[in-house]
Amino acid sequence: MLKQLTALVMQTMDTGNLVLRKQCIQTAMGVLQEMVRMFPMVALHRGSTPSNAKLAVGDGVGDIRSLTIHVYDLNR
Repeated sequence: MLKQLTALVMQTMDTGNLVLRKQCIQTAMGVLQEMVRMFPMVALHRGSTPSNAKLAVGDGVGDIRSLTIHVYDLNR
């Protein structure tokens, strides 16, 4: 479920649809911040400038040898 929520939020932040991104950016960032607060496997890095913000989402459960971490560039 975490992967689906992340995918949905990232769709609203797609730079290919600037109108949608502009309308949703504040709400999307709020959702991401709440995900960081609630889930220890989610991290948000704002970076030194707004143009290099990253989101990392790891698997919540599973075998340690097969877990994955997805890193998203929030500005692309």
